[in-house]
Amino acid sequence: MTPRPEHGAQSAPGRQRALQTIVVEAIRAAGARGLSDDELTVALGIGISSVNARRRELVLKNVVTDSGRRRPTRTGRTAIVWVARASGAGVPLG
Repeated sequence: MTPRPEHGAQSAPGRQRALQTIVVEAIRAAGARGLSDDELTVALGIGISSVNARRRELVLKNVVTDSGRRRPTRTGRTAIVWVARASGAGVPLG
């Protein structure tokens, strides 16, 4: 018998899709200004490794792209500013 998640628990793929949706919606909401991974971490309250992994998946799916701009992070390093691709609207994340 396969173990089932407890009430309210999500499977790993389900959680990944949910986090992808949260990340892409934040980037879309930022519009042309875009967001860096550091800014996403602060805005969403999600750890940097989770934000980075989900955003990378969105790049590989051509939903999010490098804007060509850079902004400083909280630590003073420069970070890529990510924007949603116009053609990525409505692309299934799963």
